[in-house]
Amino acid sequence: MEDSTSFEENYQLLQQELTWVGNVFQRQLQANAAILLESNSLADQITAEEGWKLAEVGEPLTDEEIAQLYRRYGQSDTPIEPIPMPDLNQGTGAYAEFIRKFDFDQTERLVLALALYPHVLPDVLDHWVKTLKDNIAQLPGNIGLAYPHFLPTGKTALFLLAGFDYQQQLLLQHQLFTPSHPFAQAGIITLGKVSADEPAINGTLVVAPEYLHLLTSGKPYRPALSHQFPAKQLTTQQSWEDYVLPPGTQAQVDELLAWTTHYYKLRAHPSFGTDSKGYKCLLYGPSGTGKTMLGRLLAQKTEREVWRIDISQMVSKFVGETSKKIRQVFDTARHYDHILFCDEGEGLFSNRSAYASTAQDTYVNQEVGYLLQAMEDYPGILLVATNNLQNIDQAFMRRFNTSIQFRYPNKACLLKLWQKALAPFELAPGIDLPFIAHTQAQASLSPNEARSQPVTGAQIMAVKDFLGIMALKRNHWKVTPEDLLEALQQKQFSVKNLRPQLLGKVH
Repeated sequence: MEDSTSFEENYQLLQQELTWVGNVFQRQLQANAAILLESNSLADQITAEEGWKLAEVGEPLTDEEIAQLYRRYGQSDTPIEPIPMPDLNQGTGAYAEFIRKFDFDQTERLVLALALYPHVLPDVLDHWVKTLKDNIAQLPGNIGLAYPHFLPTGKTALFLLAGFDYQQQLLLQHQLFTPSHPFAQAGIITLGKVSADEPAINGTLVVAPEYLHLLTSGKPYRPALSHQFPAKQLTTQQSWEDYVLPPGTQAQVDELLAWTTHYYKLRAHPSFGTDSKGYKCLLYGPSGTGKTMLGRLLAQKTEREVWRIDISQMVSKFVGETSKKIRQVFDTARHYDHILFCDEGEGLFSNRSAYASTAQDTYVNQEVGYLLQAMEDYPGILLVATNNLQNIDQAFMRRFNTSIQFRYPNKACLLKLWQKALAPFELAPGIDLPFIAHTQAQASLSPNEARSQPVTGAQIMAVKDFLGIMALKRNHWKVTPEDLLEALQQKQFSVKNLRPQLLGKVH
């Protein structure tokens, strides 16, 4: 019900905006009717004016007089009264919030709403242009092939704003359709492809899919994981209270949190605003020590979505495909200010071949170079996690603002992890958690010994899940030492040093 209300509020505001744009468009059609329905061409008018002047004063038209005819051709002598735009300052829908976020003025709002028209009210545009009948060619715009409706172009937008005042059109073109404008910088609106010998401004106004979805539905666009978009959102039901780290690692994570919380304020400060680059952090250490969980929890702390890049779908054997997917993920994340999380980063950020002896080496080096540039240009937050630090290319290492080393949990951390994991259960007296934590911590100090192996938080969570399933099966939440030993063995824990102590306390 809430989604329906949100959609309705956004749609009502969007309708007001489109109605306003429609009135402005019709006003321009009326004001320029003389040219749109013109029976005499501009050349005919110039000839007639020159004939009149020769007859009256015996002189031809000057260059300035001819230029004036060009500028006034088809224009009405009656000034166009401005039509007030809707007040969106108090609007609560996604469209109103979007306009406020980018602080768009009247000109920019007209262009954006015009670009949305074919997706919301396509028949209205068709009705307007049909009134021109045989003179439709005078109105700049395209007719879709598979979609037989009028599609506004960059030239249509310029007509909406300036009629056939070509000087004003040119000025607006350089203001609105340049790489420095938010339309291009944020990837909101682009111009469709045109033939090589045709002006780019004749391209159809194209709203990026993610913005089109947001502005018309009122909800953020979340692309599904696919070969075309190899990333998906990271979420978790756990909280920061469940996240246990050794003191050294925790201090580094606190620095990361400070960066992610205050990064944009720092860049807005006049003393630090010259650097527009984003924030990059490398997370390295053994598997299961909390790197991915940190990515999941950041969404709660920063109120930003965290998207995990699927390396297996990102890397392609086909030339150019990897860079294409990199661009798509980074562009989408840029639009929505997502945090990007690249797990198993060595798959993308691996060492390049020093000597490209084969075509494949050259291709790999090119893809890595493209990723370097995409990483450099990304203005948001990027996390890269790896279990193999030595495989990360040094060129990438230099681009990280912070590096966080994740270690195996120490005795104190293991005790906290076991206490939190087994809190839902009723533990028998024979289960000594401090002893378990102490024994397993010794394994972390000597992980190469065959008799033991380090324990991670991820493994402890696996034991918790196993015990939970068994509790539901048995219909009780009591856990005996035998139950715990069974769970440990099922999850590949070393129990050699635990068995005598636990079982000895039972008998």
